[in-house]
Amino acid sequence: MDVGSRLGVFEVTGRLGEGGMGVVYRATDTTLDRDVALKVLPDAFAQDEERLARFEREAKVLASLNHPNIAAIHGLEQSGDTRALVLELVEGPTLQDRIAKGPIPLDEALPIARQIAEALEAAHEQGIIHRDLKPANVKVKDDGTVKVLDFGLAKALGPDLSDLDAPNSPTMTMTAAATKMGVIMGTAAYMSPEQARGKTVDRRADIWAFGVVLYEMLTGKQIFAGEDISLTLSQVLQSHPDWSALPERLPSSLNRYLRRCLEKDPKQRIRDIGDVRLALEGAFETTAADTLAATPMQPGKRSSGVGHLIPWAIAATAIVVAIVQTIPTSSVDSGARMTRFSVPLDDSDAGGYRYIAIAPDGSRVVYGDRLTTLYTRELDQFDATPLPGTARARNPFFSPDGQSVGFFLDGELMSMSVRGGDPLPLGAASAPVGAAWGDDGMILFSPTWAGPLWQIPAAGGEPLQFTTVDRERGESGHIWPELLPDGRRALFTIYGGAGLSDAQVAMLQLDTGDYEPLFDGAAARYAPTGHLVYYRGGAYHAVPFDVAAGQRTGPDVPILADVGNLSPEGSDEGYFAFSKTGTLVSFAGAEPVDQRLRRLAWVSRDGDVELLPFEPARFGALSLSPDRRLLAIERLDAGSQQLWIYDLDRETAAQLTRTGYNAAPIWHAGGEKIAFLSMTRGSFDIRWSALDGSVVDQDLLSTEQDDVPTGWSADDQLLFVRWSADGDRDLWAMEADDPDSARPLVETPLDDVGLLSPDGQWVAYQSGPTLYVAAYPGLTGRVPVANEVLDSRWSPGSSELFFRTAEGLHVVPYRVESGTFTPGQAALVLSSPDLGRGWDFSADAERLLTALPLDDEAEIRIDVVLNWFEELQARVPTGR
Repeated sequence: MDVGSRLGVFEVTGRLGEGGMGVVYRATDTTLDRDVALKVLPDAFAQDEERLARFEREAKVLASLNHPNIAAIHGLEQSGDTRALVLELVEGPTLQDRIAKGPIPLDEALPIARQIAEALEAAHEQGIIHRDLKPANVKVKDDGTVKVLDFGLAKALGPDLSDLDAPNSPTMTMTAAATKMGVIMGTAAYMSPEQARGKTVDRRADIWAFGVVLYEMLTGKQIFAGEDISLTLSQVLQSHPDWSALPERLPSSLNRYLRRCLEKDPKQRIRDIGDVRLALEGAFETTAADTLAATPMQPGKRSSGVGHLIPWAIAATAIVVAIVQTIPTSSVDSGARMTRFSVPLDDSDAGGYRYIAIAPDGSRVVYGDRLTTLYTRELDQFDATPLPGTARARNPFFSPDGQSVGFFLDGELMSMSVRGGDPLPLGAASAPVGAAWGDDGMILFSPTWAGPLWQIPAAGGEPLQFTTVDRERGESGHIWPELLPDGRRALFTIYGGAGLSDAQVAMLQLDTGDYEPLFDGAAARYAPTGHLVYYRGGAYHAVPFDVAAGQRTGPDVPILADVGNLSPEGSDEGYFAFSKTGTLVSFAGAEPVDQRLRRLAWVSRDGDVELLPFEPARFGALSLSPDRRLLAIERLDAGSQQLWIYDLDRETAAQLTRTGYNAAPIWHAGGEKIAFLSMTRGSFDIRWSALDGSVVDQDLLSTEQDDVPTGWSADDQLLFVRWSADGDRDLWAMEADDPDSARPLVETPLDDVGLLSPDGQWVAYQSGPTLYVAAYPGLTGRVPVANEVLDSRWSPGSSELFFRTAEGLHVVPYRVESGTFTPGQAALVLSSPDLGRGWDFSADAERLLTALPLDDEAEIRIDVVLNWFEELQARVPTGR
């Protein structure tokens, strides 16, 4: 056949090959003076008008592909009954020719695989699936450039009934009976199981084929090679690759990705070839992780993506997915190799992550921020998954089997499956400070700073008070429980009330409730290496510990220097966690919201920022005086939190309090005095100071319960929140000169917080996440204003109420007529600003004063150390 004469503008110079899709010729385009490949379509093709019309439609789509690793389709030529595709001419051998010589060395195979993945990724982004990826359809040029051929032609040309007698036959179909269930197209040895069954396919079929091709490149062996098509398809559906044939030097990240490419169930298979491409790019970076040997793991379901928050960078995930395979199954594996790596996290607008927990076997983490939600991910999966119903949750902790997670939310201790579902409320906990889930199905927890430990069944039931706080010995509360392996004892922290400087680690007998102090420190955690890791003096220490005798057996050593500090205000952070298998996870980089260096600034409603000329500090909650000239603000310095007064006009600053722990400044309506929370005697008391120095740290309200001021009126009415010993948090009021007049305003099972309006006539209060307004003092005429509220603030001189959600800062105009409060439509003012814990308004409410984090804050990340117990034993020998 004189193809050149039949397609007149092309001069055929040779024959390149043939197959079920037609004969391929080398030719010269005499019009454009370029060499091309002509694929002349089978004669039977021209007789099928339906196929021809479909092909022409597909060819137009395929011609739109423009990528350096994809052989281009230049056009479709027709002369009489002869039709031919005009294709880019690609010189060089096919990948099939190269594999026939034996396994391809790793340093040669990885660049080839990466370029194939890039070609697939580009096509998939345009909705084009190859459907017939195989080594014969990949060429490698002399300069190393890879070209993938015949993109999409399996769909464009099929069905084709030729060459059904070989496992490497090109695009093929089954019999007419089979096509009723779905046309099978592809090459038998490289088609996915769903293709082999005649089911509809998507891009995951290409990912399967890519996995087969990569395996064959690395091993020089065909995975599925039967004597005929039926036997080959049977192997595709039933047999598994010989993973031991893979080279020992294969980075374990790629080992894991390759296995996920070849999952027979498409639901378990990698969904995006871009993930594989990133893993291949990461494979060129020599890390300790890359040399670790992979061990088989059971396939797990891939979690869904997480909208705007992608908590683990995909490239780093490639390392995580693989390295986690090396986590030992025994509690301590002294021969395992320690490996460190980091994965960056999106620093949420709420101010950074503050809670992290790891399952006992090291397979899963849960992490989050108290202003957003909790996320969970298995370390061998690609994505994190939000746990529904956990917005504002704090202090996550795992069940012994790792299948459930406990946490605290809106004044409740709760639990739920790590797979999701509805959270199960267990008991009240208003200011939680730790929990531990025992093998016996009981949870030991601390519902508040100033109270005992409680116990409750994990399945739900009545809580039981477990310890008694000895106030005569200066104890304020029992916090941070940690169960020991024998199930009969636990560690916890005795909190003295003046910060953590006087805290003690204690041993608790679970059968009697008796306890005794062991040594100074806080938040002790037991490691099966025979160590306690605990907090003391601004650092985390490790000490050898004889668990049977219940005593230290050697000196302590500072360890874990960069995992955040504990403080009464930041009490609920869990900056690091380690599993029983020795995997350590910790937050690092940007400090948590309560401990960041910040600059005082005015922020307009338009988002314009005016920095104030004060030195950066670790600022917390703040409050402007009624004349908006003075600022009372929390400041954390060297572990001690005190209140300061900033004169905004004179640009000066003076310390208001100097001892204990002080927070939550509230101005009197007259502006001459301040009420504040003070913790110096074992509980949260309310005290006050006069600005002229005539009164310093005088009691307003001192009880064995925790009381936090929220509002102070011109007639000396004081609003405050009371945290009771059983965990309830309710809104109370009192005459400031008469503690006996204290009375509850709102008592619900939820957390209740309230603020007096500037005129003292209304209270904006939250009951759980819902914001209400009611008339003061009777709290009559309650009106709901907004949901999912984090905190709120009255405008000082206009009829507006501001509130904050995870989305940002909102404003609600309101009017008062005939004693009725009527809110208007809420509007977003600022999208997700990092306002820290404090913000207040100028007199006209056009600007807010807050403390913004410094621009040079480091990116927050999760540091992972596999087999961390090796380091622990080396740095703090136990003699074991």
